[in-house]
Amino acid sequence: MIFLDTSSAIHILNGNESLKYVIDKFGTDKFGITSPTIFELYHGIYKLRFLKRKIPEQKFENLLEDLEDFIKQLHVFSLNERAANLGAKIHMELKGKGQEIDVFDCLIAAIIITNDFKQIITRNQKHFEKIKELVLYTLKKLYLTKNPIPKEVTKQLKNHLVKIDCELVKYVRWGRKKIYNNQCKRYTVN
Repeated sequence: MIFLDTSSAIHILNGNESLKYVIDKFGTDKFGITSPTIFELYHGIYKLRFLKRKIPEQKFENLLEDLEDFIKQLHVFSLNERAANLGAKIHMELKGKGQEIDVFDCLIAAIIITNDFKQIITRNQKHFEKIKELVLYTLKKLYLTKNPIPKEVTKQLKNHLVKIDCELVKYVRWGRKKIYNNQCKRYTVN
C-alpha cells in the first residue's frame, strides 16, 4: 500500500497529476489515504467556501463531488487509539529534538506505520523525512530518503532509473551498498 498525503492529494485534485498516471508510475492500484488527510482536504474546500475566496455555490459543490469521487478510488485508513498514541509520541519526540512538525503529519505517519506500511507520496519532504520509518516519494520524481529501503520497495524499483535529489540525499543505502550522489545523475538500480 502506498499512501497519499494531503499535499500529493491536492496536487492530483488540482489536475497536476492524474491518479491513473500515479498508478502507472508506481505500478500498483493499491493506494491508501488516512482520515486526517481526508479532514485536511475537506477543511481546505470549506475554507475556500466560507473564509478565503467565498467561491460560488456551484463551484463549491463541484469541488466536494470531485473530492468524494477521488476518495472512493482509495483505501481509507482511520485513526485509532494505537495510531493516536504513536502520533503523539512522534510529535513529542520531534518537538523535544527541536524538529517539530505539524500534528496532522504525525497522525498520518502513525496511521501508516501502525497498519504495517511505510510508503507515502508527498510534496512535503521536510516534515516526513524526519520520521525514519517512512519511505518517501514525490510525484515529480522518485525520491528516496536516507532511511534504509525496505525489500519490497527494492523489488519494485529494480532496473528502473532513479533520480536522487542531491540537495536532500547525500547517499542512499541499497542493502549494504552505498550509492554516492556527487554529480546528481540518474542511476540504474541493480
